Amino acid sequence: ENLIDAEERCEGLIKSKLQLEAKLKGLTEKLDDEEEINSELTAEKRKLEDECLS
Repeated sequence: ENLIDAEERCEGLIKSKLQLEAKLKGLTEKLDDEEEINSELTAEKRKLEDECLS
């Protein structure tokens, strides 16, 4: 009976690990997108600042 409980816990942990890995992948992709957008906005801000100072 203890072996069955341990196997069930192990299966649950494996499922949790897979779910967390999928969530991490999604968050990593979102972070990459946000960093790219931030970079573009920073470049646009500098361009506008330069235009205002000219």
